[in-house]
Amino acid sequence: MFTIVYVNKETIEIKQDYLYELEDKTTIDNQLKKEHLKKNLYKSLETLTTKQKRRVISYYFNNESIEEIALKEQVSESAIRKSIHQSLVQLKRELNKYK
Repeated sequence: MFTIVYVNKETIEIKQDYLYELEDKTTIDNQLKKEHLKKNLYKSLETLTTKQKRRVISYYFNNESIEEIALKEQVSESAIRKSIHQSLVQLKRELNKYK
């Protein structure tokens, strides 16, 4: 017996016995919740402006510092901080819609 799970529009078959033997010892339900949260985050990122999205991705996903982003974009560190803060406010507002 197996369970069919849809992740990123692809069908993944998971054998029933495997559900309790995942590498990180989480259940498939927890894995699906994580995927759902990621999907909502990516949808919410799309609501940001191109500049905000680039800065948030650089800072949170690529682990670039505020200073590195400011140098790369040739703007002040203050401008980057403010932009990221405004982006987070926007993301929080968007993510609250999914509760």
